[in-house]
Amino acid sequence: MRIPDNIRRCVVFLGYSDGKGGFTAAGTGFFVRHKKHGYLITAQHIARAIGDDPFAIRVNKHDGNSDNILIDPLEDKFRWFTTTDDPNVDLAIAPFDYDLSRMGCNNLFFPTEHFAVKAKREEWNIGVGDVCYAIGLFRLFAGTARNLPVVHTGNIALMPEDELIPVQDWLANKGSGKMRHVAAYLLEMQNLKGLSGSPVFVRASVDFEGSPAFIGRMLNRDLLMIGLWQSSWDAPPGEVMAIEHGESVRIPAGMGVVVPADKILALLDIEELEDLRQRADAAQEHNSAAAIDGQQEEGG
Repeated sequence: MRIPDNIRRCVVFLGYSDGKGGFTAAGTGFFVRHKKHGYLITAQHIARAIGDDPFAIRVNKHDGNSDNILIDPLEDKFRWFTTTDDPNVDLAIAPFDYDLSRMGCNNLFFPTEHFAVKAKREEWNIGVGDVCYAIGLFRLFAGTARNLPVVHTGNIALMPEDELIPVQDWLANKGSGKMRHVAAYLLEMQNLKGLSGSPVFVRASVDFEGSPAFIGRMLNRDLLMIGLWQSSWDAPPGEVMAIEHGESVRIPAGMGVVVPADKILALLDIEELEDLRQRADAAQEHNSAAAIDGQQEEGG
């Protein structure tokens, strides 16, 4: 089933600019709106790979082209938030208050009211088998003039409630063999490297009665964000298919790990981010009051 075109507008690519308008994509991120404030979200291992180096966020424009928002974390007061009570969450969030409309961008901030948190999942009866879409970077064709986010389609394969999923430790050195155990979902979906940090949406199915003896299921028209694509399992090619590229080649096993939307919301609601929101709201109210007072004085 086709997804709404607007859904893809929350997706952006993170990477590096050559200073002349060129861009090399390194990962996926997306925008959300929470309590009237904007945020950029990606996987923690992507934010860690960027570190304190200058990087770029490529955003699409209404005219069909794109623009690079250049970020220097050391100068622009740009900060990733990654800490919650649960350290085993591959997630990074940064406040994002850039005026994209003034830049002519067509990006959308997805509202957290449409997150598939526990209450929503129960209300919509979301579970194993429901259709999901991960929207993000396809490294083999990222787009030259603008972001071309690819839609990967699959299904929820497992939603373990009482067991943690073993994944490679994204904070350890590559090849260390260290593992973490995370609260996550499993999605059966093919992908390539670059999808990490992508938003994942779910289309719930609903019951209907075709006849007195038959109860079926049909897809709901609406989409909820069920989480963030963290990683996927891969394997030596000999374990998946017979090819002759050597054992250094690894093939996706078609099973991805998704950080639940509940974890995203928990990080958005940490005390430090709530304090920043309250201070920003107070400053906006103060500036609005000052502007009104100024207009009244001019009017005599």
